Amino acid sequence: MVIFAALFMVLFTTVLFGHALEALLRLLSGNQNIDVGIRGNTEAGEEVLETLTHSPPSPRAGGSEFEVFLSFRGEDIRKRFIGHLYEGLEERNISTFIDSEKLKKGEEINKLFEYTERSKIFVPIFSERFAESKWCLKEVTKSVECGKEIVPVFFGVEPSDVRNQSGPFKSAFKDHQSNKKQNQEEVRKWRETLKKVANLSGFNLKDMNGDEAKLKRAVIEIGLDKVNKKPLEVAKHPIGIESHVEIVKKMLENGDNINDVHVVGIHGMGGLGKTTIAKAVYNEYLTKGFNGANCFLSNIREKSAQPNGLVDLQKQLIGEVLKEKNISVSDAAQGKFFIKDSASRKRVLLILDDVDSVEQLDALAGGRDWFGSGSLIIITTRDEEVLLASNVKQDEIYKPQELNEDQSRELFMLHAFSGEQPQGEFVNLSHQLVAAAGGLPLTLEVFGSLLSSKRNVQQWKYTLEKLKRIPPSRVQQRKYF
Repeated sequence: MVIFAALFMVLFTTVLFGHALEALLRLLSGNQNIDVGIRGNTEAGEEVLETLTHSPPSPRAGGSEFEVFLSFRGEDIRKRFIGHLYEGLEERNISTFIDSEKLKKGEEINKLFEYTERSKIFVPIFSERFAESKWCLKEVTKSVECGKEIVPVFFGVEPSDVRNQSGPFKSAFKDHQSNKKQNQEEVRKWRETLKKVANLSGFNLKDMNGDEAKLKRAVIEIGLDKVNKKPLEVAKHPIGIESHVEIVKKMLENGDNINDVHVVGIHGMGGLGKTTIAKAVYNEYLTKGFNGANCFLSNIREKSAQPNGLVDLQKQLIGEVLKEKNISVSDAAQGKFFIKDSASRKRVLLILDDVDSVEQLDALAGGRDWFGSGSLIIITTRDEEVLLASNVKQDEIYKPQELNEDQSRELFMLHAFSGEQPQGEFVNLSHQLVAAAGGLPLTLEVFGSLLSSKRNVQQWKYTLEKLKRIPPSRVQQRKYF
């Protein structure tokens, strides 16, 4: 038990502060040395990109500066549709690029193509004048070459016009082909690109009876759905996770009415992998039609202990689920009212991770009626009483078991030996360390990572003995589990 408790102290410190191995090494080493827009024409006939709306770059994870790139042609479409669409996307925290500066040929035009490449979703608005602009055609070609996710919008033209370069596209391509200065191989690429893009799933204004507001809402919803499909990193070696995920999914989908708000609590001691299971389940449901109304609130126990911690968590939930920017929440009571009033109309995917008080649940998810039909709520906690006191039923609580011996050994070997089998005395020491871990995934991960670079038997023995001598008082002083 001493070894078991000590490892938990180290593991949780690891998760909280991101210095896992360093902290553990300091604890174990003692005195030993253990290594550780708008396009117009100039008078000369050359196209330039004119000022439309300024949208400053906002760096995003994975190298994307913008989540959505809007490509279009024409002052009329800007006033009728693009401006409203842009505002709607930005209001929902979707960073959107439209031609925002006077970009000239050369380096600045290359910058435009860089934005095309680094945006997550490319949305070409195919209108009657789209093909007149070679820069529009270059942008859409670039997006295809980059393997960008493309959502075409057909605004007053048919997909067949784009696919076959017929109708209003026919005369535009005739002009491109008759232009002696234009590279005809590039024109051929434009034609092939439009054939591919016109066959993609998108939106047609005609299918919405010409209702531009309805078209705008549809584009915003697909934007929310796609930009919020950001899977969480689960685990380097997710041993045994699949079976847990399937059980939780069955619990979430249990019941005759799929429109109910489904809640599952995941209960167990620290280091058992509750958060890992919740992340994996979250990833499974990202593509299930929540239209971007998804949120993973992590480390609630720690964050709520900070000044204004609960209010900050409420703001995060409001920002991620409701897509509201710059919401003023003066206290938790106001935050509760705002969440309930707004989220009750949305189908929400919400994970509340590491909850340890009823107050926290009351502030973030005070009742099932806070959320719209079909919402899924997962709560991870070390205290089952918190769940029961918050009207989570016993049959809605999942209590994952520790890894079995084979799974424990596999996970340890992957971290300690990159999956290879140990030799000689390392075999016996590995068995002892796996047994000491008690089937806890995080313990096995830290054990394996710590010893992965050690190929000296004495170092392994010293580490094991040091763990055995960690006094219980060192563990009890820390409220980690």
